[in-house]
Amino acid sequence: MFTGLLSAQQYVFRAYRQSEGLKNLAVNAITTDRSGFLWLATENGVYRFLGSGFARFGAEQGIGELFIGDIVADPGGLVWAGSGENLYVWDGRRFSPAGKDRLPIPGPRHMAVEDPSHLLVVSKGRLYRLEHDAQGKTLSSAQVFSDQLMHSVPELGQLASVSVVSRGPNRTIWAGSNKRLFSLPGGAVGLSLKLGDGAVTEWGADRGIPVERWDMVVRASNGDLWAAGQNHIVFLEAGTEHFVDRSIPTSDPGNVWGHAPIIEDSEGRILASSGSGIARWNGVRWQSIGPANGLDRITYVSGMAFDAAGDLWLCSRGDGLRSWAGYSDWEG
Repeated sequence: MFTGLLSAQQYVFRAYRQSEGLKNLAVNAITTDRSGFLWLATENGVYRFLGSGFARFGAEQGIGELFIGDIVADPGGLVWAGSGENLYVWDGRRFSPAGKDRLPIPGPRHMAVEDPSHLLVVSKGRLYRLEHDAQGKTLSSAQVFSDQLMHSVPELGQLASVSVVSRGPNRTIWAGSNKRLFSLPGGAVGLSLKLGDGAVTEWGADRGIPVERWDMVVRASNGDLWAAGQNHIVFLEAGTEHFVDRSIPTSDPGNVWGHAPIIEDSEGRILASSGSGIARWNGVRWQSIGPANGLDRITYVSGMAFDAAGDLWLCSRGDGLRSWAGYSDWEG
């Protein structure tokens, strides 16, 4: 699992900053909608990339707060943006509060789309499941874990992330705490959920999950699972029940940001945030790319997304947005 530094290869990254219309460079999250537009959650509102410039969405478009912690798009065309005060939904015309009750979203990976009618949200440490119509109107909101279960397992009320992984029609929800991971079937909610009965599964050190904050889980196209934590990346081969360490050897043990986001490219390779750049698992080892390869001034890659052309987009907390045209030409 050694990391190969691609020091001999240079790539062209285009930066998008103030001169291109992105007035705030502290970007917390990125998503793409069904039309292919890029949306950014920043510390000064929501931005949408229009191909040559950016449109900002703030108070005039329905979002009263400046800090936007997370943003996700669903298959129906809705865009959900979470501020430090509330959850908002874009219906194609403007943003509106998602429901009557406020749901503060403190940061990235606190929201995940379960299916076209349901959104999962971690707010104040608790996991909620929102049912909504095609226009984004909330029809119901339910706390996924009962108070009784959270009393017996306090970590279920102190969550730091939520992810949804799919395989065919089946979906699994993964919730991360500051110590371990929990999984449960998609659609499950309420008093029927109990730890250890097959409904809620705890993944701790005995299953290969080190004690630390866990931020994201993805399923690769071959069925394997990858999880990104504060200091580790772990891998669960399809059909097994014990994660294996796949951490990037050059990782800083003092890292406070973590290795999320973690995503899969069109060739089935896993990419993860790594210090001042990114790393890609090629099936044998991690390959790193950073300042020596043209990806400079990046303090932490906070989000990654591929567009319809297969180009990679990176956002960071401090340097705005980067595009890597021709990502598919990266060899090695």
